[in-house]
Amino acid sequence: MKMTPEQRRRVKAHNAERDAILLSGDIEDLVAFYRRNGGPPLSPEAYPIMFHKVRTAVLAIPIHLREESKRWLYERGMTSYDDGELGRK
Repeated sequence: MKMTPEQRRRVKAHNAERDAILLSGDIEDLVAFYRRNGGPPLSPEAYPIMFHKVRTAVLAIPIHLREESKRWLYERGMTSYDDGELGRK
């Protein structure tokens, strides 16, 4: 199914806002963004995990931040969403 120009604009705006939050490292901004976009309620402990998992997957985020998040997850015994290009640091 092809997206309309309006749908493409909305996806681009959504991704730009998400990426800015992932770059800033502000978990509270992520919580607000997640809730504004209809995410189900999560425990307060889940938001940092979600933040780091998402940051490992978004290719628009600089590699050093993605690696930092992968390390954060690995140190806590969790897996990342990257496709293996980040290695294990």
